[in-house]
Amino acid sequence: MLRAFCRRIRPRALMWGSVARACAEVAPRNDLATAFLNGLAGSTMISMALFGVEKCLLGARGLGLGFLGIAGVCGGVLSWHLRRQGWPAGSNKAFCEMRKHNEL
Repeated sequence: MLRAFCRRIRPRALMWGSVARACAEVAPRNDLATAFLNGLAGSTMISMALFGVEKCLLGARGLGLGFLGIAGVCGGVLSWHLRRQGWPAGSNKAFCEMRKHNEL
């Protein structure tokens, strides 16, 4: 089961040792920069959305809307970047279809 996961996800070999050696035909992804960008965009999106809602509820609407705008931009960047990597866009139906055909 771990070998099937390793073939599908292609994790870095650093932490997967024996499983990665058993799946030597699968080239691991070297995308630390991509993972960093996705993590940064996601973390910033969540933080700005939380602070934006807080500021809007506490009366600083201009600042709150600015934070919500930044959250929207980060969400757009994250969505664009994930679609560029091959993640399904749109509804949950595309995700379910990929799981049904074991493409994810």
